[in-house]
Amino acid sequence: MDLTLIAPLPLFRGLGEEELRELLPALCARVRAYPRGAFILRAGEETAWMGAVLSGGVNIQLEDAWGSQSVLSHVGPGGMFAETYAFCGDAMLVDAVAA
Repeated sequence: MDLTLIAPLPLFRGLGEEELRELLPALCARVRAYPRGAFILRAGEETAWMGAVLSGGVNIQLEDAWGSQSVLSHVGPGGMFAETYAFCGDAMLVDAVAA
């Protein structure tokens, strides 16, 4: 895993390279790329992980009964998403979509 992508995240601020090399496997950290428009997490799913945006962005959006989508927020590089759902174990109420 490229630590130059991970180290700048606020969650890991202040940690050295050796600490990151030990911590990331313990967190089951992995890097994934998603094409624009791909669902990362869907409403109704439960998740045990949270996401950190390394590049690009993630839209947090809600779909209504008629299929219209509303973007509630945008998470850019360095931002985190789905952390509340991961910690609480609740089903997602929103979609996380690659922007």
